[in-house]
Amino acid sequence: MDTTKLDGRRGWLWVAAALAVGMTAVHVVVGGRLIAGPLLDSGLETLPRMTLYLCWHGITIVLAGMAILFVDGIVRGRRESVVLAGGLAGAFFALGWSYILGFGLSPLDLPQWIAFGPMAGAAWMALRADRGSPAG
Repeated sequence: MDTTKLDGRRGWLWVAAALAVGMTAVHVVVGGRLIAGPLLDSGLETLPRMTLYLCWHGITIVLAGMAILFVDGIVRGRRESVVLAGGLAGAFFALGWSYILGFGLSPLDLPQWIAFGPMAGAAWMALRADRGSPAG
């Protein structure tokens, strides 16, 4: 496992962590009201309704985990934490845009990319800024 310390510009990690914390809060508060609540009140059969609700909670865990990973990058300087969280942000960014383009949606129908793109970019900048640091 790579334990190279992130001695480079930690400012990018603070940006990524703030976006991850903010995204988690928006997901829980706004998503709870606009997505999870109506889902539970919908006429869907129990199994698909509970499956979607389970997925919603799973995403909550992943988002909170991403925030924790970015903080781990700040506090303990662990590159692999930033690589994992940044990779997840990039994957969610790509997934969102694949839905937008694939289903002909407006970019504001699935606005999560607005946070995931900069989050992935900030992680990349932090890792790029630190490339030349010696192993610690």
